[in-house]
Amino acid sequence: MTRKRSKAIFRLEPSPVHGVGVFTHHFILKGTYLPLFAENDYKFRHTAQTSYRERKFLERYGIKERKLGYHGSADFNRMSVGWYLNHSKTPNVGHKNFRYYALRDIHPREEILIDYATLYTN
Repeated sequence: MTRKRSKAIFRLEPSPVHGVGVFTHHFILKGTYLPLFAENDYKFRHTAQTSYRERKFLERYGIKERKLGYHGSADFNRMSVGWYLNHSKTPNVGHKNFRYYALRDIHPREEILIDYATLYTN
């Protein structure tokens, strides 16, 4: 009997970098597109229109844009794994218009890391 390969690509687990991180299940070739975010799992929230509690989530899991507000998950009860990506100055994943690709071959059980500086628009 042949063992089927899991369709799961990523898993969340404790990270040596910070808190919780995104780790691979399988080998990923350089240049491979990585579906880290579910379609429509994005919402911009203006600072003046957010509650204290919502702002705390956004400070931790979102991306701040000046004093205007935050880019974050559309639903904090069902966040895509991409919102758990940790930072590295030597990332293994990069993005083009927020579509994420492997910058090099990534091995099983390796943490997916991005350079946060590439996310900020200002």
